Amino acid sequence: TMGHCFNPCVTHFFHFLKFTLDHENGYACYTAAMRYLYANADKYSMNTDHIGGSGYSKGEYAITRLSDPHHETRKEEVQKFKGFPDGTPEAQPWQGYSSKIQAGMQGMGMGLFETEYITSDYVPNLIICGEHDREVITEAHHVFVKRCEELGANHLGLFMQGLGHELPHGYDERMGVDRYQLVHDFFDRYLKVEEKLPPVVLVVSPFNNKEGVAPSSPISVQFAPVMDEKSVLETKGIRILRTKTNKEVSGSWKVSHGGTKFTFTPERPLQKNEQYKVNVSTRIKDKAGTKLDKEQTVQFKVAVE
Repeated sequence: TMGHCFNPCVTHFFHFLKFTLDHENGYACYTAAMRYLYANADKYSMNTDHIGGSGYSKGEYAITRLSDPHHETRKEEVQKFKGFPDGTPEAQPWQGYSSKIQAGMQGMGMGLFETEYITSDYVPNLIICGEHDREVITEAHHVFVKRCEELGANHLGLFMQGLGHELPHGYDERMGVDRYQLVHDFFDRYLKVEEKLPPVVLVVSPFNNKEGVAPSSPISVQFAPVMDEKSVLETKGIRILRTKTNKEVSGSWKVSHGGTKFTFTPERPLQKNEQYKVNVSTRIKDKAGTKLDKEQTVQFKVAVE
């Protein structure tokens, strides 16, 4: 879990407002921290094949930069001290070691300049924000998530109902998920790779037992890790059924979020006041060939009007 590139002057001059050096020295700080872990893996009994990072509020920028798999070639800081050379004259420590992470969670934050570092092959990320956080932060969150969507990056936007400037916890009635469990399910699939865990359904929309769903509402299922698209689309691994008749609904599928989210658009609006179900079968598997361990069914009811 990363903090931020703290300005040591703040300790001695408490009235000094520039609390962070993220913009001037953050890249150097965070990559050095990661290289230290790789260099000292044996000392701390760490398996560095798969490392996840979390950064929230002032710590977000670290994960923003480290989640770019090409960050080791993009060494620029956001801004410089005018009249001074770039960085320190000495070489960065622990040279020769990687500074990469394999998954991340980040929450606003340090500002919208960060979106330029999002890439289409960004490592899997949870992008979190409490709906009651400050307006400037919630606005920045939506811009960040939108950019991830535009690039097709593997991410899940978690705009947390009822929370403020907080880490994920509690049950989100708007999404139908236990946020604490979701975080663990997400990271387990990207970090415990050697255990070959079965893929997990992170979010289904509409969620189980939801009522008042719009007839034209899209239906989506998001997984972790990246899925084998053919196992979902060609074998009808996910089916949308009308509960009363058990007849399959016609429509089209779209794959997004780096191969983790499958969105179904009905060919025609769903029947009002009718119940439907989303059936996720054990035929589906992830990219590594590991199948879903048990079938899952989610039911919802379409609005009367």
